[in-house]
Amino acid sequence: MERTDVKNNRTEEYSTGQIRCIEKSDPEYPQIMKQYSSMPAKLYVKGRLPDPKRRTVAVIGARMCSPYGRIQAFRYAYEPFIFAKNKNEGNTKAYAEAMKYFIIFSLLIFLGVMFYIDIIKYFVGSRYYDGLQVVPIVMMGEFFFGIYFNLSFWYKLIDQTQWGAYFSLIGCAATVLIIVLFAPHYGYMACAWASFSCNLLIMLLSYFIGQKKYPIQYDLKSAGTYFSLAAVCYIAGMYVPIDSEILRLAYRTAILLLFLTFIIKKDLPLSELPYVGRFFHKRHES
Repeated sequence: MERTDVKNNRTEEYSTGQIRCIEKSDPEYPQIMKQYSSMPAKLYVKGRLPDPKRRTVAVIGARMCSPYGRIQAFRYAYEPFIFAKNKNEGNTKAYAEAMKYFIIFSLLIFLGVMFYIDIIKYFVGSRYYDGLQVVPIVMMGEFFFGIYFNLSFWYKLIDQTQWGAYFSLIGCAATVLIIVLFAPHYGYMACAWASFSCNLLIMLLSYFIGQKKYPIQYDLKSAGTYFSLAAVCYIAGMYVPIDSEILRLAYRTAILLLFLTFIIKKDLPLSELPYVGRFFHKRHES
């Protein structure tokens, strides 16, 4: 009822002129927003727009961030960090550390989603349950793409961004080829494997070419350890038949906690975490 009332109020305000629509062709449309490629086509304004000649502050928020929004937020934070670090010549340790923790937390998220898929599935319609088999394939494909994104800074740092276009074209060709060959027989599963294969391919290409153009000593041993452990946890959690849903979730939670414990012991000591770290410092000192 509350949503309906709000909608009716907004409709009334719009019809009486209290809220008006400004299109990007209108002189009132803020000029600074026209500089962005993704500017909104229309703005709904209540009240007066500020004087464009005066410096103003705008606050934009989202109550529920979309997956695309999370990716863009990560990029906005990560890219300036990388380019700032590049001011110190030879400072590649930060890139390797960022990659390591990206892998760690991505695998943790992957296991979390898959282990609790029995709960997550209730947020979609039952007619989509058959399609849940693509979730691990698509998630691993996105995991490879995330690694590719982290690797891709080498061609930006040495001003050879044409490599980004080369990788995109190769990935596109591989995706189309797989879909054309296998989609008629395997349907959407072929599309999922196409995404997986494409992202894996461009990840490997970016790594090996990048090591020649701009070598970075990534911690491959740590990455291999975490990937192998995550694979063992996934197999143990998903392929052990347990009929009871409660027991199955409890069993998978125990495995996830073991994986998290390994992370804490190896690379994320609690004493170094903000806020909670001081409590573990005190225990250690006592």
